[in-house]
Amino acid sequence: METLDNHIIISGKSISTRRRYTYVLHKFIELHQCLPEECSKTEIINFLIRWSKEKGVQVSTLKSYVFGMRYYLKNIAERLDLYEKIPYPNENGYNVDVLNISEVNLLFEHCENDRELLIVQALYETGIRSSELVKLNLSDIDFHNKSITIRESKNRKTRTVYFGDNLLQTLTKYLNTYQTLFSDKPKQHSYQSLLAVSKRNINYTLGKIVKRSSITKKVNVHTLRHTFAVHYLNFGGTLYRLQKLLGHSRLSTTFNYLQYAILLEGKHVSLIDKLKELEHQPQI
Repeated sequence: METLDNHIIISGKSISTRRRYTYVLHKFIELHQCLPEECSKTEIINFLIRWSKEKGVQVSTLKSYVFGMRYYLKNIAERLDLYEKIPYPNENGYNVDVLNISEVNLLFEHCENDRELLIVQALYETGIRSSELVKLNLSDIDFHNKSITIRESKNRKTRTVYFGDNLLQTLTKYLNTYQTLFSDKPKQHSYQSLLAVSKRNINYTLGKIVKRSSITKKVNVHTLRHTFAVHYLNFGGTLYRLQKLLGHSRLSTTFNYLQYAILLEGKHVSLIDKLKELEHQPQI
């Protein structure tokens, strides 16, 4: 177990990935009283399926457990024969819940204070994950350029997301009125946490807002991330830019949002006409 943990740390994977990978190995050893490389392909697959059914996990979670088992077999046990025989779960489509414009506005309208409004607006405006939101410090926010630096997020990546005037106004009002945990003065130090809350508190707060709004869809933090992605494309954002904002390693992951987006149909472009126009423009 320690060997796997150390290998994951050196490879630079996120803490959540580290936990999932070591967790699945721990459960396998606990059940079988032996290491995966001492078992057959069938025993490993049966364990993953049976355990996932008992836990009632989604396909995406099962996928992460399979990745963990394959990672162990390849890098620690060095059993490529078993590694290659453990198949990836096949997700039937990319099914996500997306809020419409009216539902997003309902969430805003049913926030009871500046903190609630900041949480909902930040999640929707930037597509930020709850784990990223709770770790934000004031020093991560560039008020002049209206950007947020998200440091060492999933897969230890750092990226920048952007926001508009409305979120800037909400942020400024929140910072001017809310007290810190250690002082009765407004937040003023760059190292201070923006919200000083946990992921559980973020989910609980959003749940209360959804209940007040009477939205019937199942809404969680990731719903707002999906909604951000689809609305970003609907409002003219590019797929490549969206990939950078979401922090996706592969464009194919971001590509899944196209099935939910309603893209404006572009006008026909004559390539020869464009070339002729460029001929008469001054060369720089």
